[in-house]
Amino acid sequence: MLGQRRGPCWHGLQGNPFLLDPNNCDMAQKKQTTSSSVGPMLWVCYLMHRFNCEHQALSYQLAQPTEDGEAFVWARVPFPDESIPDMFGRIYELGTNPDGAYFTEPNSPGKKFNLFSRVLERVPESRHWLLRQASGYFEEAANVAESLALTRDLLSDSGWLLLSAECVHAWTEFDPVAAAAAGQQTLDKLIEMPRPEALLLLLALLHQAVWHFSTHTRNADLSNSSLIHTLAESCIGAAKSIGALEWVASHPAQPRLAHNLHNGVRAAVQHLCRHGQRELDFTAGNTRFPTHIVLVADTDASRSCMRAMQAHSSLYGFEAMFDERRFHEEYLSAKDAHVALSRHVSDFLPVASN
Repeated sequence: MLGQRRGPCWHGLQGNPFLLDPNNCDMAQKKQTTSSSVGPMLWVCYLMHRFNCEHQALSYQLAQPTEDGEAFVWARVPFPDESIPDMFGRIYELGTNPDGAYFTEPNSPGKKFNLFSRVLERVPESRHWLLRQASGYFEEAANVAESLALTRDLLSDSGWLLLSAECVHAWTEFDPVAAAAAGQQTLDKLIEMPRPEALLLLLALLHQAVWHFSTHTRNADLSNSSLIHTLAESCIGAAKSIGALEWVASHPAQPRLAHNLHNGVRAAVQHLCRHGQRELDFTAGNTRFPTHIVLVADTDASRSCMRAMQAHSSLYGFEAMFDERRFHEEYLSAKDAHVALSRHVSDFLPVASN
């Protein structure tokens, strides 16, 4: 089979001073740091794992321009062109950034293209492996508005629903043990799912939790410092799960890839815990945050249960003002909503990585 892996995949780079010298990278690219190189390396490793090939073989198809109506099939469509030079080797070896017009168009000297964007046209599931959205955390430059937007995007893309602060508060009042168990079950599943979406979501949630529950914010009276600690540990656990993947742990050209990912996430977590509350003027769309992170599948049934439970919440300091007869006609009881939500949490099974 085209490009099938046969033992170590770095023989083409070993001893090559041009490819191993970072000074020979495209000068338009940002200078790579240890943490910023992790995502690009993971991205190429994922593609090699996905197609069971060496990095040289990726260019034969993935670097070719896409055509309207193309139905990509590995090793068949488009027909592999082995004359295309290896465009993934430097990324694999040095972690250089593929997301930019840094690469020469095949058969069109002088014309540049974005390799990352082109690959996504054929392999969209590789998008998050670049850890592009984690750059703000690794570079200590994330802001809470971006974390909120990232959370919404990831939940929407994954088909998940984060239970609202009011829902979780009502659930905690009704059955604190069950609410806490649902939160722990959710985090355990995210930690055990070795995918970048889980890691990115946990980092974004940690940032928001620190912002809300800092002693300098107006929500300090609702603070749950254990949530910040739990989310911080969950971020590190998710990084370990990715690093434990066989095709990550066995990276022949960079044996410290998993270690660097772990260290980068740990440093990002420490920074978020210390400085994640600094944007104290941000309020739009970010008024409350749950004291337990509970995810369920985003369905009409789960949304109905969430609305029913949050209608029972006294989070705002007074009993909900509603017509009791109409309320019982339109909403589940707290007990029924609790039972249904517990079932939805148990059914929440993120797609595992191959």
